[in-house]
Amino acid sequence: MKIDVMNVLANNIKNIELLKKLLDILNSYSKEDIESLMNVLKDCNYNENICKLIVNKDVLEKRSIEEQINLMEILKESEYNEYVYEIAINNDVLGKRSIDEQINLMEILKESEYNEYVYEIAVNNDVLGKRSIDEQIKLIETLKDCKYQEDAYLIAVDRDVLEKRNAKEQIELMKTLKDYDYNYYVYEIAVNNDVLEKRSAKEQIKLIETLKDYDYNYYTYKIAIDRNVLEKRSINEQIKLIETLKECKYHEYAYKIAIDRNVLEKRSIDEQIKLMELLKECDHNDYAYLIAVDSDVLEKRSAKEQIKLIETLQECKHNLCAYFIAVNSYELRKGIEEQIELMKKSRRQQIDIMNNKVEKEQDEKNIQLDTYISVIKNIQTLTKLKQYLKELEKKYGTDADIDLYKKDLSYKPSNKKDKR
Repeated sequence: MKIDVMNVLANNIKNIELLKKLLDILNSYSKEDIESLMNVLKDCNYNENICKLIVNKDVLEKRSIEEQINLMEILKESEYNEYVYEIAINNDVLGKRSIDEQINLMEILKESEYNEYVYEIAVNNDVLGKRSIDEQIKLIETLKDCKYQEDAYLIAVDRDVLEKRNAKEQIELMKTLKDYDYNYYVYEIAVNNDVLEKRSAKEQIKLIETLKDYDYNYYTYKIAIDRNVLEKRSINEQIKLIETLKECKYHEYAYKIAIDRNVLEKRSIDEQIKLMELLKECDHNDYAYLIAVDSDVLEKRSAKEQIKLIETLQECKHNLCAYFIAVNSYELRKGIEEQIELMKKSRRQQIDIMNNKVEKEQDEKNIQLDTYISVIKNIQTLTKLKQYLKELEKKYGTDADIDLYKKDLSYKPSNKKDKR
C-alpha cells in the first residue's frame, strides 16, 4: 500500500483502532480496489460508519467489493443514518438477503423516515427466516399504513404469528387491529399462541369480530383465548358461550362456568349453556354456582340430575344444609330422588326450627308483658298511668295483649306525689 494513501487515511480518520483495522484490510486489496474504496471514502468525507462498514467481518465475508461500495453509497444517500448502517452490517440480513434485497430494505427504511419499528422488521431474524423479501416489504408497508403503531409492529415480528400464519394472514391481522382502533384485547387475540394453534386464520378473525360486537368485554376476551375452551369447544360453540355470557350480563359466575375445565370435559355445549342460564334464574346464587362446577357432582350426576339439584336448592331458598347435601360425596352415592328428598327435608327442619324460635321469643315477650302490665293497678295518678302506657307502647307496640291481673315485681313506683 502506498505511503501517500496511508497518510491520507491517517489525516482523516481520528479513531486509531479503526484506522489500524482499515489499513490491515486494504493491504490485502488490489490497487484498483483500493482506488475504488478511497474514492468512495473521500466522497463520503471519511465517515466513521463508512469505515466501519469496510472493515466489518460479516460484510467482508458475504459481500463483494462492488456490493460493499453499493452499500456505502446507499448509506451516504441516507445521511449515514444509524439504522441504515445497522441493516448494512446485520449478519442475519447479510446471510438471508441478496445485495439487491438488502439495498431495498435500506431504501424503504429511508422512505419510512428511519422509523425504529421499520428497522426492527428489516433485521428481525424470524421475519428474515420465514418471510420472503416481498412479504417482508409488505409487512413494512402495512405497518406504515397503521401509522407505525406499536402493536401492529409486534404482530409483524411475533414468532408464533410468523410460524402459524402465512404472510397474507399476518397482514390481515394487522389490518384488523387497525380497523378496531388498536384495541389491546384484539392485539392479544392476534398473537395468542393457543388461538394461533387451535383456530384457523378465519376463525381467529371471527373471534376478534365477536369481541368487538360484545363491546370488548373483558370476560369475552378471556373466553376467546382460554386454552380449555379452545381445546374442548369448536369456534361456533365458543361464540355460543360468549353469546350466553352476554345474556347473563357478563356475570362472573357465568364466565367461570364457561371456562371451567371439569364442566367443559363432562358436559356438552348445550348442557353447559343450560347451567349458565339456570344460574341466571337463581340470581347467580353462590351455592348454585358451586353445585354447577362441583367436580363430584359433574362426575356422579348426569346433566339433568345436576340441574335438578340446583332447582331443588332454589326451592329450598338456597339453604346451606341443602347445598351441603347436594355436593356431599356420601349423599352422591345415593339415588338422585333420595338426595333431593334429603335436601327438602333439611329445609323443612330449618322452617320448624325457625318457627319454634319465633314461638319461644313470643312466649318470652308475653311473659314479660304479663308481669309488666300488673303494675298498672299500683299507679295512683292519670299522668303516671299515661306515661307508663307510652313506655309499653314504645316497647311492645299498640297491639300487645295485656293481662291486667299480674304484677311487675321489677317496677318501683315513685313515692313522690303528683303535683297535678
